[in-house]
Amino acid sequence: MKKSSIIALGAVGLLSVLLVITYLGTRSGPEQITKEEAVTMLDTMKSAVEKKSVGVIMDAIAPSADGKYADMTREQLRMTLARAFQGSGDLTPDFKKITFDGGNQAATLSFDISVKNTQGGMSADDYKGHITLYLKRVEVPCLLGAFKAMDWRITKAESTGPNLSTFGEF
Repeated sequence: MKKSSIIALGAVGLLSVLLVITYLGTRSGPEQITKEEAVTMLDTMKSAVEKKSVGVIMDAIAPSADGKYADMTREQLRMTLARAFQGSGDLTPDFKKITFDGGNQAATLSFDISVKNTQGGMSADDYKGHITLYLKRVEVPCLLGAFKAMDWRITKAESTGPNLSTFGEF
């Protein structure tokens, strides 16, 4: 191989490393989350419910399996959502009375929620309750798990509504 080819390959390799480092630097979420950013997270999950996208909702939850989400583990929540989405019509979530308490490493987002299910020309309230989400800045995998970045995720959720394990059943 010619010397100029080796230099060109080295430059491409160095540029690739710099791009990965730059990506990781911009990927990490802010040290403090604002109410607007938390509400944006909530809006993303609202859209995911309307589109019945379990993956988008689960991406908002911390990757660690030790948190409880309305008395369910992360995996139980995934299965409950999948079952509910499969057995439902058009879902329309509505959030009211949103409150936020933020900090540098943790925050809480509370709201009243109602989820309307429209199917076969009929409409019914599938779920009503008050939910409190506990947010923390945690390590999350990125670039197919090759690197980790810090970002805000839900680490725990409490609900005063009906038992979520029956969500979507008639």
